[in-house]
Amino acid sequence: MLPVGLVYSSSFEAHNPGLIRVEGNNLYHEVEGQNYLDQFYTMDRIKYPYTYQNPTHHPERSNRATAAYNALVNSGLAQRMLLYEPSSANLEDLIEAHAMSYIEQVQLVSQKDRFLAEATYLNRESYQTGLLSAGAALSVSADLLNGVLDSALCLSRPPGHHAGRKNAGGFCLFNNAAIAAKHFLKQFGIERVMILDWDLHHGDGTQNIVKDDPRILFCSLHQFGPELYPESGDFHETGNYGNIINLPLPAKITDNEYLAVFKRIVPIIVAQWCPQIIIVSAGFDGHFNDINHLYLYDPGAGFNLTPQLYHTLTDIVGRAAQTIGAKYLVLLEGGYDLGNLGNSVSNVVAAMLHLPPVVRQALPPELECYEGFELESYITELNNYHLGKWKF
Repeated sequence: MLPVGLVYSSSFEAHNPGLIRVEGNNLYHEVEGQNYLDQFYTMDRIKYPYTYQNPTHHPERSNRATAAYNALVNSGLAQRMLLYEPSSANLEDLIEAHAMSYIEQVQLVSQKDRFLAEATYLNRESYQTGLLSAGAALSVSADLLNGVLDSALCLSRPPGHHAGRKNAGGFCLFNNAAIAAKHFLKQFGIERVMILDWDLHHGDGTQNIVKDDPRILFCSLHQFGPELYPESGDFHETGNYGNIINLPLPAKITDNEYLAVFKRIVPIIVAQWCPQIIIVSAGFDGHFNDINHLYLYDPGAGFNLTPQLYHTLTDIVGRAAQTIGAKYLVLLEGGYDLGNLGNSVSNVVAAMLHLPPVVRQALPPELECYEGFELESYITELNNYHLGKWKF
């Protein structure tokens, strides 16, 4: 079996959103003793009266990638992988996915220690760290396609899937998955790329960038509902070429409902589209404990998923890729409870290495049962929006 690549650097910690301090309806970031007002923050504290420590960590804290890496080391999984040091993306890579005016804006705001969008704070290292995060996937692209690697995991941050062509959002600066997809197409003559997003939140930035590119198929499974960030990702959003497949899901679903949709849809898409590379935007904020870290920004968010589900999802992707002779690449997106992030990432890697799950967790009894989800009705509605293009 070919080795599995691992891209990681402690330099990802340089982008530091700091601590969050709440005063009334205002939210501040506390960085090195200085308080910065988040002028984009609009949460109504009266409507959502949560109890929280003041100050508390920003969800996308600087040591997220390091926590995941340490979990892989402690479980012995990292030692089974081929470690890569990431290299930074260059301007030529960025402009394939982002407008030049936006790239310049990120660079300028980073120099001034300011907010770029709601909850998206930049310090003086953020621009360079964003380039490093965007370049992580590019660092293994040649070895993936040239038969050196079977698959690869990039423990890169800041995440990317909310960053659109001209905007930041949701803790994201540059869209790592879209940049990687464009890179594969341009540099290696790839004809078809699939981006699969299993973060709790819709990958609105990725959709914004790739909806006009018929060479890239984007499929996103995510929670969908009123007032849920980013308020996009419904069935009817299918892209200009039918290359967008959104799978909106209700809050509080468990592994059973999620897996029923995933198993029914994803292998069919892979078989019909036949991509040469699959890029997974792997968010782990669907874990049943992760809501505790998002309440200041997204109080309605939450699935009830376990770490072992992510092993199963990865195994399905790997088998589907193998069937058509494709390679796959996993990029870190969300996931904010450090312990559960490490557990979920470890299970992803175990599946990539064809090993059993290394962590199993049981749902609390009060979360085990979800009622009201009808798979066949769901598939019927999905098919109504993809007539003539896909059949599920």
